[in-house]
Amino acid sequence: MEQGNPLPPLGGHHPAGLPSPGRESRLRGQQERQYPHLVVAGVPQGGEGRDLYASPLGGLLTNYIYAFVVAVRSVAPWAGVPVIVLLSTTLGLIAPGFHLALIPIATASLAAVGYDDLINIWFFCCTITPGFISLAVMLRTKKSLLRQTAFSCCLSALLGGISEPTTYGICYKMVRPYYAYLITALSTAVLAGLLHLKCYAFGGYSLTNILLYLGPNLDYANFRNALLLVGFMLIMSFITVNLIGFDDSCYEETAVAAQDAAE
Repeated sequence: MEQGNPLPPLGGHHPAGLPSPGRESRLRGQQERQYPHLVVAGVPQGGEGRDLYASPLGGLLTNYIYAFVVAVRSVAPWAGVPVIVLLSTTLGLIAPGFHLALIPIATASLAAVGYDDLINIWFFCCTITPGFISLAVMLRTKKSLLRQTAFSCCLSALLGGISEPTTYGICYKMVRPYYAYLITALSTAVLAGLLHLKCYAFGGYSLTNILLYLGPNLDYANFRNALLLVGFMLIMSFITVNLIGFDDSCYEETAVAAQDAAE
């Protein structure tokens, strides 16, 4: 099994062509005053350009999370993906948006070795799974409002690569589907790590972009593994949702409140 990619650490230096430390400090101060709820994180991009961009407060944890994942992968290369999935589904609850600060790891890997076996795979597990969770909820519930919500959430995740509608509209609201999501995403991440699943371009976390796992050199074995994992997520989502169940009474209350407001 191939080892995880050795990637450069995030932040810390100023390549040629980037702002000087003094100017960067002034820019940071200006952006922090203008956007007090954000943290300005510096990530080396390589070549010319600026390395300043605004990231959520979760960006403060970026270097620590990355260092921990690198340490884990040095001992067990397959464990990097499940570890970062576990962190995102736990720390992500109190530091939403920290995944945005980790995207440069994927771009650095794609530039260095031609594929990403960490960040895109994490997104793959944690975006397609919510789509199938929504589908399972939609087929089980008898509440019209929840059925409509779950249908749109399913399309957003599976076709658009956007998991937030399911996360906030279903999982956090009813809680139990979140456990189904956690079990399914984490077990898929373990399998993805063992299979050393690779994504050959950024964006491989929706069914519409599944061909990114085939790559320019037609890696059929990797593409087959991606399809198998999609099937695994589908089956596990239905099993866990039906075993754990959910209380959808809150959607009846929401519907009544909306009707009262309309009247």
